[in-house]
Amino acid sequence: MTTKTDKELCYLTIKEAAELIQKQELSPVELTQAHLRRIEDLDGRLRSFVALTPDEAMTEARAAEAEILRGNYRGPLHGIPVAHKDQYDAKGLPCRGRPDADQLIDLIEDATPIRKLREAGSVFLGKLEMDGWAVGEDAGSQGHGARGGPPRQAPGRRGIPVDRGRNSHSPVHWRLETRRE
Repeated sequence: MTTKTDKELCYLTIKEAAELIQKQELSPVELTQAHLRRIEDLDGRLRSFVALTPDEAMTEARAAEAEILRGNYRGPLHGIPVAHKDQYDAKGLPCRGRPDADQLIDLIEDATPIRKLREAGSVFLGKLEMDGWAVGEDAGSQGHGARGGPPRQAPGRRGIPVDRGRNSHSPVHWRLETRRE
């Protein structure tokens, strides 16, 4: 549908991507594939995902595309790939912030923010790494994340968010700046 490169697609703002999707100039499948390829390229170094769900994401992207092609556009999040903090429960995935997550995995339902984003038609890419601030771990133990490795730098103007458990972020490769019109 579009001639944009993966990097160009991943640097679209949500507003820009939503407008292209609504006009059917960009496919949710194409956008999701670009994000998954970018995650594959960068996440080995950045380690931003604790659970990546590419099969589920592609299924949701295909469903979003089919709905949009039938004229059932739900709004500006329809077909937009998103990822969520590990702090939020997501059906079928453990939440490392819960000590009982492994025993309850079959009972866990989507947390309200995730459920509402799914209802809006967003495409779930997976769960993002976070340090222990949000689940009460000692601040002195921060900086290595649950998956180990060197401390990650705070976000800068280059638009690479690092979740410290205090904020919600788009996937790591999305540009953070908003454009003024």
